[in-house]
Amino acid sequence: MNKNVFILFICLFASIVPAFSQEEDENNFKKFNFGFNVGVSIPERAFARNDSVALPNYSGVLPVQYNQRDSGTINGYAKAGFHFNVYGRYMLIQNIGVMISIGGNFNSFDVSTLSSNAAAQYKGYGFSGTPPVFSASGSYYVGEYLFGFYFKVPLVSPNLSAEFNILFGDVMATYPTLTYTYTNMGVTASQAEKTNIGNGIGYNLAGGFKYTIANGKMALHLGAGYTGCSVSYPSYTVSTSGLSNTYNVPKSMSLGLLQFTIGGSIEI
Repeated sequence: MNKNVFILFICLFASIVPAFSQEEDENNFKKFNFGFNVGVSIPERAFARNDSVALPNYSGVLPVQYNQRDSGTINGYAKAGFHFNVYGRYMLIQNIGVMISIGGNFNSFDVSTLSSNAAAQYKGYGFSGTPPVFSASGSYYVGEYLFGFYFKVPLVSPNLSAEFNILFGDVMATYPTLTYTYTNMGVTASQAEKTNIGNGIGYNLAGGFKYTIANGKMALHLGAGYTGCSVSYPSYTVSTSGLSNTYNVPKSMSLGLLQFTIGGSIEI
């Protein structure tokens, strides 16, 4: 789903909802609420790409001509995964508040596609022998540390409302350690390459529905959101035969996560 379409949906929905809204009972107005969400995170942008135009940092992995690849950016080869977040809100007035959210996303790495890309390029450049084969240690962890505004619009039922948030803050992302095995002049060797943690300033746009229960003291939530960021990885470390070298060569990756969640909150 294109993020521009998602943003347009939120704006359109926000403009239509008030026509069907009614005032929330002021007796149920709660200033503080704390909650959590869990769901699925679907990679977008370069984070999801798995072609060979912007391979991982490791230009030495493949016999690729440097002028035929993008050496400043990397693709993520990320797959759909798990999302969670916990948050706190303080309502400034009945339907507008401020919000802080801490969340994370676990996404696996499509190592089989990377190995296929490596084999295709290896053979495409006329090299004989065994193409390099990759393995991945661990998965992505994308952390979100965000702050911003929360909006609530009551609907036709006093217990049901639409809700939206616009958040900004720090987004950090790991990159799985990749080990590749290759054969050169009849000798088989392996090399592990670890990209050190990257981060950037990101944003989250989300919308959904809230249904209060227990006399307004608790609520259930159903929502969708989009987190975007340009992540900068400052360096990577190469380990082979017991030796390690760190290369301070920055790489960037455009990261997008489309998130669908369910959750709950308490209202005080």
